[in-house]
Amino acid sequence: MATTLKVIAEAAGVSIPVVSQVLNSKGQRFRPETRRRVRQAAERLGYRPNNSARAMATGRLGCAALVLSTQGYRSTLPAELLRGIDEELARHNMHLTIARLPDEKLTREGYVPKILREWLSDGLLINYTSDIPDHSCPRQS
Repeated sequence: MATTLKVIAEAAGVSIPVVSQVLNSKGQRFRPETRRRVRQAAERLGYRPNNSARAMATGRLGCAALVLSTQGYRSTLPAELLRGIDEELARHNMHLTIARLPDEKLTREGYVPKILREWLSDGLLINYTSDIPDHSCPRQS
């Protein structure tokens, strides 16, 4: 059985909204002792956040997608840069999805914007050094 905010609230002796705010890092207005009790209760009870519920509530998925070509010479990325991207995303509680796609898909009209919807990512990093058609890069107006 999943540990709910209600169970944590009962264990910590606080209300459900207090638990929600503390666990979502929005509980700075509560005393340090209250925040500590909530976090300890959540840890003791094995609380795991429901990422699907969080995504629905915030409209954010916590993921960035890195798109590379299957042709190695068209997508070169130094290991240090990849590590830096991953570390920066982790600091913002995000993760990185990496995908290698054939050139036919990367240059197909409408395919790149489709990735955002289908891969459930908040943003794209594209490392592709070839003739990128204009229709692959949607313009912001």
